[in-house]
Amino acid sequence: MRKQKMDVRSIRLNIDTGSPVPLYYQLKEQIRSEILDSKIPPGTRLFSERDIMKEYNLSYPTVTRALRDLVHDGLLDRVRGKGTFVAERVDSRKIIGMVYSSDITNGHYLSKILETVTVYCSARGYELKVYNNICGDTAGILRDTAANHLVSGFLLASPFDPDFVSLLEGKVPFVWINNRMSERDENCVVCDTNAAIDKAVEYLADLGHRDIGVIAGPTYTWCSEEMIKRFRSNLKRRGLTWHSDWLSSGEWGEETGYSLMGRLLSLESKPTAVIVEEDRLAIGAIKALSEKGLSVPEDVSMIAIGHIVPVDLQPLPLTVVDMHLEEVGRRSIDMLDSIIRHSGKPQLVKVAPDIIAGATAGRRDVQYALSK
Repeated sequence: MRKQKMDVRSIRLNIDTGSPVPLYYQLKEQIRSEILDSKIPPGTRLFSERDIMKEYNLSYPTVTRALRDLVHDGLLDRVRGKGTFVAERVDSRKIIGMVYSSDITNGHYLSKILETVTVYCSARGYELKVYNNICGDTAGILRDTAANHLVSGFLLASPFDPDFVSLLEGKVPFVWINNRMSERDENCVVCDTNAAIDKAVEYLADLGHRDIGVIAGPTYTWCSEEMIKRFRSNLKRRGLTWHSDWLSSGEWGEETGYSLMGRLLSLESKPTAVIVEEDRLAIGAIKALSEKGLSVPEDVSMIAIGHIVPVDLQPLPLTVVDMHLEEVGRRSIDMLDSIIRHSGKPQLVKVAPDIIAGATAGRRDVQYALSK
């Protein structure tokens, strides 16, 4: 039975124009959430494209793409001459929820993971529903979604409230994606951070560097904490000296990389090479060196960990440790799908990284000695 047309102002969508998540995707997923949470009942005639455009200041292509995808997903029905309606029966059993926190998740990283996960979800017959853990009452929505089994399973891409994780355990399948709450967690697919540090230190040491510093991301993230621990133990194993002053950490982004490299350059004793946890931090660090009249790798060698920023957006091709995020995304979906189908058990999967030689790491014997 068809119901009256819904007023666009009767629900509140949170469209974030500053988010790396495309606008059409935000609109689609938030309308999907309203439907699955029964805030828009089956049979309801949806507000028009023009209503949505006017209310949220969105373009026509953005709105039509979102609604077209929802029709394709079976959540909406279009009736010629009458309008767009919420489907009378919505099957939520083939939906995977991916949860992240935009305040601590790197934008380029998120985009790459999201693109990959979307592709592999589709290949496995799932639709992907994305939740930003800090928007509105997301925590309450997630608890309701989990308690009522409105999704097949969850991908957890950021640190979470232990109470929410406890709610999932034994009830709703979930996989940590490049993230974990403790060493006991087995249902994880992660980049092998230890191997990445090993490869970066080995690469620089083979080039003759003994004075190596680190520019890291926020230390409250699991990967940064692991990286710093491994770096210190790696230096000790190789007989290289740990300089606490040569460790700088901060938020993600070019501005932070610029600032942290400036701090390293202000020290009396300076590293000849720096391992940088993320591409954008490295790009900012290169800018700081350039403004001081210094060159990479002639004055300071640099290796970035990640390989997430396209080469055409880099000031010069970075030497990187490729963390293979596409493989992380693929194997996360494979694991979650096998748990959902009861054909596999949770396990810890570490995706091995590889060095990609660029133009930012050079031999120590052809560098100027900044520390002298």
